Amino acid sequence: MVLLGEDDAGIWLGTRRGNQIESPSSPTSPGASQDSITLFPRKLGWSARWYSERATVGRASKYCTYVDITTPPEVSETDVQLVDLDLDVVKTWDGEVALLDEDEFEHNRLARGYPVRVVRDALKSESNVREALLGHTFPFDGSAQPYMDMWFRLDQSLAEEGAETRRT
Repeated sequence: MVLLGEDDAGIWLGTRRGNQIESPSSPTSPGASQDSITLFPRKLGWSARWYSERATVGRASKYCTYVDITTPPEVSETDVQLVDLDLDVVKTWDGEVALLDEDEFEHNRLARGYPVRVVRDALKSESNVREALLGHTFPFDGSAQPYMDMWFRLDQSLAEEGAETRRT
């Protein structure tokens, strides 16, 4: 992931199609299906991903925005650490907002013994994110657009530059 910037919403990173995303729970990721930007907000229990365009496979084939409900991200100079709590709030390419993986959250809550505070915070985060997506409020109000423009335009510029280099 590439650092795109920081603002009141949090830390914005870009990912290119095919990039591997390392995670202790799934060390062999198939790679990103589409270019995306990700927001890691400060002190909030979620991370959000916006895709550049609809893909033919993977999450980006169904969703333009995908929000993982997590523990609050801990950000250092070199990495982001959080625990994915399995609940996901998504926005489809058609604008529908939905909650995913409630059964997985419930199973893991019982199997792993999530503390009451973690469950309460996760459900509050899910509700706040769903409300923000439905209401188009910060940071789901277009605040991602400058980062999307920068990241996706950069990709296009590099492709055009590469094509120009190959022609000469």
